[in-house]
Amino acid sequence: MPDSNNPPLSRGPPWASALKITVLALVAAAVVVYKLDPFDPAALPAEELSGEPAAVAACNGRVLQGAERIGVGELAAAEDLSYHSELGLVYTGDGDGWLKRVRLNDSTVEKWAFTGGRPLGVALGPDGDVFIADADKGLLKASKEGVVEALTEEADGVKFRLTDGVDVAEDGTVYFTDASSKYRRRCRKYYISGDRKGSVERFVENLPGTPDNIRYDGHGHYWIGLSTEMTGSSSSWHIALKYPMLRKIMAIMEKYGRRPNLEKNGGVVAVNLQGEQVAWYYDYKWSLVTAGIKIGNHLYSGSLALPGILRLDLDKFPATATGCPWSKSHDL
Repeated sequence: MPDSNNPPLSRGPPWASALKITVLALVAAAVVVYKLDPFDPAALPAEELSGEPAAVAACNGRVLQGAERIGVGELAAAEDLSYHSELGLVYTGDGDGWLKRVRLNDSTVEKWAFTGGRPLGVALGPDGDVFIADADKGLLKASKEGVVEALTEEADGVKFRLTDGVDVAEDGTVYFTDASSKYRRRCRKYYISGDRKGSVERFVENLPGTPDNIRYDGHGHYWIGLSTEMTGSSSSWHIALKYPMLRKIMAIMEKYGRRPNLEKNGGVVAVNLQGEQVAWYYDYKWSLVTAGIKIGNHLYSGSLALPGILRLDLDKFPATATGCPWSKSHDL
């Protein structure tokens, strides 16, 4: 006889079993994808993960509240910015493969030179030519008429992976970079002449975010675009960089779908000639900031996340010491 003291076993609703099987199948598939994916991130050196952001003299953490955006319908993802003072034009590369010109007096946007790739860095040459670092095509040159010429896409037989930044010296020598994402939050100084020609030294470290393009304003300050905030050991990016397994998971998610959005508080930081951070302009809703350039009393900046070019009146919306998470005396 059955034991009347023992209640009958409950199997639960049919959907519960189906849910368990689905979850187990998804977990198993995720494990298989993780094991088979060839990406093998290495642990970063300890010194690359240490150090809190350096003190910034003054901040404006509400940039989007005071800024205007120009060319919104014609610039989807503005990259580096280069200013032609005689013509009153800003050159920038866009995601559609066009190098575009923005006329500052009326904010009109012109499709000027088509690269067929992804134009990133932009620099004006001494003879009116425009040099372009294109992520897909390598180093290019556009004539004054907008005719594009390929200069090089490899070095010593090795194809560039991501041609990113470009600049032109006074003697016409072109310098450009093949970007790296391994070392972040720092900028280096490379000597192109003098007794220290060819040497590299520290310029600025422990930035409050990851740097992209750099522009000199001619008045003692470099303006550096910061794609996203990275401020301290508790930040999401710092944790992801610390653990290779998390970096691999994020890479797989981006490869096969979409990873969590960790980009926030992007902006532009101003650095003096001694490598001191003197002003930081940022916003919680601003991210993937590519560049910043000071023209007159305005800051112009591009972003891959916000269409158009941001323009901020620095007199009306200045950075202040009271607006900074951490501050010291400043020289702006």
